[in-house]
Amino acid sequence: MYASFRWCFFLWPLRTSSKALMLLAFQSLNTSDFKVRNLFSKDVAEKILETPLVSSVREDKVVWEEERNECYSVKSGYKLAMRYIIGSEKYHDVGNWNGIWKAQAPHKARHLLWRLCRGCLPTRSRLLERRVKCTLNCPVCDEEIEDELHIFFRCAVARDSWSAAGLSSVLHNATYQQTNAMDRIFAVCSNESSDTVGRVAMLLWCIWHNRNDKLWNDNVQMPRQIGRHAFDAWNDWYSVHKL
Repeated sequence: MYASFRWCFFLWPLRTSSKALMLLAFQSLNTSDFKVRNLFSKDVAEKILETPLVSSVREDKVVWEEERNECYSVKSGYKLAMRYIIGSEKYHDVGNWNGIWKAQAPHKARHLLWRLCRGCLPTRSRLLERRVKCTLNCPVCDEEIEDELHIFFRCAVARDSWSAAGLSSVLHNATYQQTNAMDRIFAVCSNESSDTVGRVAMLLWCIWHNRNDKLWNDNVQMPRQIGRHAFDAWNDWYSVHKL
C-alpha cells in the first residue's frame, strides 16, 4: 500500500529538484495537473506538463524516496525534517558540538550539555524571554538572576560543588572565563580531555538536578554532597564503560 499524495506536501520550502523527484512516479502527467500546478510556478509547471514520461512507467503511484519500500514512515519523515533544520543557517550555532558528544559521560549528562548550549534549559531568565511570568531570582541561592552562567558557574552552591568534585582548577582556569555558558562549555570541550569533559558534564547534571529538586520538592543538598555525588557517579559509570 502506498501513501496518499498528501504526504508529499511539506511544511517547509522545497527545492525544485526535490519537487521534481516527487513527480517521477506518475504515469500520466495529465491526471496530475492540479498537483503539478500547486507545487511549481506557472512557467515551470507548463514545462513539466509538456514532458512525456518514459514508456517503462506503467502505473501511477506516489513513492517516498526516504524508505527502501517507498512508503512513508514517521521515522524517515522526522530524519528528513532534521536534515533540513540542521542544514539551515538559521538553526546552526557554531561550536565544538562533537566535543560534547565525545565526552566520556552518561548520555543524560551529555544531553544536558547540548541543551545548555542550545539554550533549551528552562532557567528563569530563559522563561522570561519566552514571556513566562516568574520570579528571576535563583531558586538555590535566591540572591542573583538565574541564567545558565549563574546556575552552573557563579552561584555559590555551584562553585563549592565544583571544588567538592575536584574540578575547581577547570572552573577557575583563565581560558574558560567567557561571558556566556555556551562559550565556556565549548572552550572546555576544545581544551580538556574527553574524560575531564565527561566529569564536568556529570557535575553540571548534578547541579541542575539539585536545582530542580529544590524548586519542585524543596529538597536541597549541600555543595559537598553534590560534588561528591558527581564524582562517584562518574567513576561508577567510567569503571563499567571502560571495560
